[in-house]
Amino acid sequence: YQRRVHGGTDAVVHIRTDEHGRMNVRELERMCAEMQADPAHPQGVPLIVCATSGTTVLGAFDDVAAIAEVCRKYDLWLHVDASWGGAAAFLPHEAPERSVLAGLENAHSITINPHKLLGVTHQCSFLLVHDKSVLIPPSHSDGGYLFHAPAEDALDMATKTLGCGRRGDALKFYLVWLRYGTQGLGEHIAQGLQMAQALWQRLQRIPSLELGPHADPLFLQICVRPREQSVRALHAQLRAHGQFAVDYAPLDDGQEYLRLVVHPRTPWHVYEQLLAHLGEGRSY
Repeated sequence: YQRRVHGGTDAVVHIRTDEHGRMNVRELERMCAEMQADPAHPQGVPLIVCATSGTTVLGAFDDVAAIAEVCRKYDLWLHVDASWGGAAAFLPHEAPERSVLAGLENAHSITINPHKLLGVTHQCSFLLVHDKSVLIPPSHSDGGYLFHAPAEDALDMATKTLGCGRRGDALKFYLVWLRYGTQGLGEHIAQGLQMAQALWQRLQRIPSLELGPHADPLFLQICVRPREQSVRALHAQLRAHGQFAVDYAPLDDGQEYLRLVVHPRTPWHVYEQLLAHLGEGRSY
């Protein structure tokens, strides 16, 4: 698992992660110090750190609070990709599971995709910035017939986005939030976490399967591989079965794993059927 620091495709620096998929903050600071100390560094000077809250394969959450300290020390922009895990913000503040988002308030920018974990109709993605003035360009050309108010006062968001026209995707998220409320969305996330823990416990008891690396604490992804057949063969069987949408992914240990993603909206009986298909209840 590797994450990216610094902008520009030729200047991207990969930072190693730990066994649970979290960015190694010591390695991040070492690399930032090395790059700033060397004006001739082949990858330039550090500009932006991209942390992740809820990685795609493991569901890992970087230590944003510690990463923010490094960014302050070296005067770097901190962006957090919370496309998947940002929905945990709806958990009650006192919930232990919400601690994975500690330090998120220190980010300069955050991306979240409500169409993922919150089940909002696709597509619904948004960007949050700590200082809204960064959305206002220093100058813009509008042809004299579109935007007449100063950009910082304009209600029209077209002056603050890359595209002049866009769909009102925020309305979909607003309607879901209005329908279920903050408490309802929090219960939705909590239910998914409970289901993931239950599935994890059940998978541990299937002798023919080997559990792979996992986030700590466990989020909604579980990586597992068969002991006596290839991952791709089992994946093909599941696809042929026609009931389960299960993917696979390679990890740093050189092995491929089935990637099970628990979604709160999936009925539990579907996971029961999946467990049976994976070998639960068979004698070996």
